[in-house]
Amino acid sequence: MKIGSKAIIVNNGKYLLQLRDNKKNILAANRWGFFGGSLLNRKETPESCMKRELKEELSIKCDFLMKIYECLHTPSGHYIHFFYIKPNKKITKDKLNEGQDFGWFRQDQIKKLKIAGDVEVFFDYFLNYNVSKL
Repeated sequence: MKIGSKAIIVNNGKYLLQLRDNKKNILAANRWGFFGGSLLNRKETPESCMKRELKEELSIKCDFLMKIYECLHTPSGHYIHFFYIKPNKKITKDKLNEGQDFGWFRQDQIKKLKIAGDVEVFFDYFLNYNVSKL
């Protein structure tokens, strides 16, 4: 089973999503998902994976505010750890190293997007909880 980490980054009620590359070898290709990825090996922790992925994908370091959820995404067979992240600097498109694009979206806008399974799982679970404090 693959284990992954996903970054929940929120600013002014909007969630940061990545438009994944449109390549056949990419899981959820050409869909909007959270930034993150899979652990490289058994020695890497979900936390260190999250730090590595954000550095690779957005050239940023981050401060963890909290681990908010973890679950098995049955269709993909991935066990996903979700982290609420506070970046240490402004996120800009010129630092995007992976994916086609990124954008900030309100929850009602996300419902209209072609989304990846990680986003679907996150919002299915959290619809019953107050995430407006994030």
